[in-house]
Amino acid sequence: MAVSLPMPFQFLLSLLLLLTRAVLSSSEYLIGVGSYDITGPAADVNMMGYANSEQIASGVHFRLRARAFIVAEPQGNRVAFVNLDACMASQIVTIKVLERLKARYGDLYTEKNVAISGIHTHAGPGGYLQYVTYIVTSLGFVRQSFDVLVDGIEQAIMQAHQSLRPGSVSVNKGDLLDAGVNRSPSSYLNNPAAERSKYKYNVDKEMTLLKFVDSKLGPIGSFNWFATHGTSMSRTNSLISGDNKGAAARFMEDWFQSGQKIPRRVSTIVSDLRQNHSRLLDIAASYKSSRGQSLDAKVRVRKASFVSAFCQSNCGDVSPNVLGTFCIDTGLPCDFNHSTCNGKNELCYGRGPGYPDEFESTRIIGERQFKMAVGLFNKATEKLQGKIAEWWKSDTENVINEALKSGLAPNVSDAHMINGHSGPVNNCPSQGYKLSVTNGKTYLLRLVNAALNEELFFKVAGHLFTVVEVDAVYVKPFKTDTILIAPGQTTNVLLTTSKSAGKYLVTASPFMDSPIAVDNVTATATVHYSGTLSSSPTTLTLPPPQNATTIANNFTNSLRSLNSKKYPALVPTTIDHHLFFTVGLGLNPCPTCKAGNGSRVVASINNVTFTMPKTALLPAHYFNISGVFTTDFPKNPPHVFNYSGGSVTNMATETGTRLYKLPYNATVQLVLQDTGVIAPENHPIHLHGFNFFEVGRGLGNFNAKKDPSNFNLVDPVERNTIGVPSGGWVVIRFRADNPDNFTFPTASNCRRQVSEVVTSV
Repeated sequence: MAVSLPMPFQFLLSLLLLLTRAVLSSSEYLIGVGSYDITGPAADVNMMGYANSEQIASGVHFRLRARAFIVAEPQGNRVAFVNLDACMASQIVTIKVLERLKARYGDLYTEKNVAISGIHTHAGPGGYLQYVTYIVTSLGFVRQSFDVLVDGIEQAIMQAHQSLRPGSVSVNKGDLLDAGVNRSPSSYLNNPAAERSKYKYNVDKEMTLLKFVDSKLGPIGSFNWFATHGTSMSRTNSLISGDNKGAAARFMEDWFQSGQKIPRRVSTIVSDLRQNHSRLLDIAASYKSSRGQSLDAKVRVRKASFVSAFCQSNCGDVSPNVLGTFCIDTGLPCDFNHSTCNGKNELCYGRGPGYPDEFESTRIIGERQFKMAVGLFNKATEKLQGKIAEWWKSDTENVINEALKSGLAPNVSDAHMINGHSGPVNNCPSQGYKLSVTNGKTYLLRLVNAALNEELFFKVAGHLFTVVEVDAVYVKPFKTDTILIAPGQTTNVLLTTSKSAGKYLVTASPFMDSPIAVDNVTATATVHYSGTLSSSPTTLTLPPPQNATTIANNFTNSLRSLNSKKYPALVPTTIDHHLFFTVGLGLNPCPTCKAGNGSRVVASINNVTFTMPKTALLPAHYFNISGVFTTDFPKNPPHVFNYSGGSVTNMATETGTRLYKLPYNATVQLVLQDTGVIAPENHPIHLHGFNFFEVGRGLGNFNAKKDPSNFNLVDPVERNTIGVPSGGWVVIRFRADNPDNFTFPTASNCRRQVSEVVTSV
């Protein structure tokens, strides 16, 4: 079991570490906290988490909040982190919040320095996410759920911004043993014994806490990360609740505001859970109010002098139901290997420490996290500092082979590298790659993304790049401070050394705007000007957040061919073959694999997964060897559905070595459409032996009637590797003037696999 930090923690801690290194004479930052109500509709709305269409809210267990924390460097760099009493954050919520923050503060808070995370409670209102899969059970988008989240996050950040004062941040960590158990112990036992022997427990038991101390007022807040699911309240619960983490946060805030005495009850939830259990159940069964109404501002704003957040960590297999799982019909333990009762998983329920009282279980697990946090809080004296980076500690081919064997995604890498150096990493003495430069010169940087899975952002602090070439083809020069480069792509940029002296941080960090696990720690290097003392401070830069879609789109949309007399853009305008390829993932049978129900995750194009032949395709074609391949690859998807947002019941793909034949010199338009069959994600795709023109791209489903009117047929970028956007499409055009078999290998975060082959004869 590889223990890793969750994305919001990695992002925020990385930014704080960068800020720490920038402060030379003092450990103080400017710190601020804020808290705002985000309860939303408390009746007649489906709850988010269990995907149970019958789980409709009928009242409130306790109210939900957005808790914001801002850490700012006196010179200007800052980061805002918001923890939500919600199942998860939402890209569309984040986009709307950033729009409001921009209108209010300009570029002070952007996608570069704002992180929003949810505690994963399964008892909050649903319907606020943009993906269709997540809003099926809520019967579509719920405006009330969405609006209250956006309002609450904005107001919490405003409070934190207005309360910024000099202060410090300290860190502490320790093991909490009785607030989470592995809910898939049989799966864990499938890990090699040598791997399991590396860890003391079969889940992550560590809590990491940050303590915020105002220089004059004393402690003003804290937040911590600990892995346990927000499922103390079961799928039959109908009361809005922050579950165990929301309860823990209320405990912590009450504890501090009441003179740091351990509270005996959840005073801000109900007067006494055990005494009021029957009353709450009666409310849950009988409450039939209209849709929720907005609260008066005086009720919603709580000017808390102390704000505490209990953030979610890597909770995938961690359950708060520490007594185990039992069948609700027989009372016997569930089947160990499959978590079923007579083959039915809906009869298998977890039991918390307060069983059969879910409210009591919520209180107990919340209290255990709270008490652990208090202990860490009281002893948190180590000022925040540290190092960042990551890489794989094994041969990448072994990583791929293990993924193919297991049927699951490859292990997330241990580090990103810049010219073979990660920068400082735990158990690694590397100080990072150093590029020595002289003032007043222009350097050509040839950038290649040699990563297996991830698109990467590349930045140099205090400098702009001039992009001049991609994939060995000139482009119209343009300036940018951030480069986006997909696996297999190349980008040449000019770097002008305009500084007199100094050291400047270089960062390489991943871009992934879908819920896919990636290696989210930043690789670092430095640009050293000649004559700079080794003791000189490094000028820092903040890497874009992992889901910085706007930054990625701005770079991609800026790429244009030269289209000059010397370098014309020979874009095909008359098309002989119109092809439409869907690109995505599926599940195929594999009795020995671990992807669930004896299946493996596979890549596919037009629902066909490529089978590697034993005879090379070019000799088979040239010598007319039969039985190696067929020429029946579909030119269009065999099944039409809502590619970017719909769900399908059958995730299986066809397999084969299937080709699509093109006459020599034929002109081709190819639509590449991402699908969300398992999850939407970006797909870097390479066309062997050819360049092509990217004439259009967009989000959602490609519309053959409307989208071509927006094609760029004048100066589209020309390249040989393209990234199909997550939940979107890209259209390329080319001329099949290289008589050969040429392949479309796709790289995805679940699989690196050659998916299909096209032949030109």
